[in-house]
Amino acid sequence: MSKKFFILPLITTLLLSSCGQVVTPETKTETPKKPVTTEVVKSDYFTERVKLIGKITPLKETIVSAQVSGVIKTLDATVGKNVKKGDILATLDFSTTTVNANLNNTETAYSNTLVTYGLTKESIEKDLENARIALESARTSKENTYVSTEKQLQLAQIQLDNARIQKGNT
Repeated sequence: MSKKFFILPLITTLLLSSCGQVVTPETKTETPKKPVTTEVVKSDYFTERVKLIGKITPLKETIVSAQVSGVIKTLDATVGKNVKKGDILATLDFSTTTVNANLNNTETAYSNTLVTYGLTKESIEKDLENARIALESARTSKENTYVSTEKQLQLAQIQLDNARIQKGNT
């Protein structure tokens, strides 16, 4: 038992001493010095350039359209070019095929509109005649109703008078 008491503290001491850290002396290394240039202060103009990204918008926008239709033959204006009133921006190609196609389209539209106009006019005239007939029929019906009601009123008046006369005779 005495051996156990002796060995146990010895093992504990060995274990604890092996967990320690070895301290090494620090060596300071000096960093190399960087060369620096100096300049004497003097009064001068200061200029600074700043690069900025942005979007430019026009002060006024104008829609440009041609008075006649056609295919663009030449384009005289480019993006970013300053233009003034009266400047020629583009030249149109007025080939005969374009003009003829426009003329044919216009004539077709005109004839279609003319047919639609005629049909509408006939329909309106028929509707107007039907309305006149319906009005005349309604007028006749109302007049007949009025005359019939007037005759019924006269008959009722006669019956009332006869009833009064009979009452007076009794």
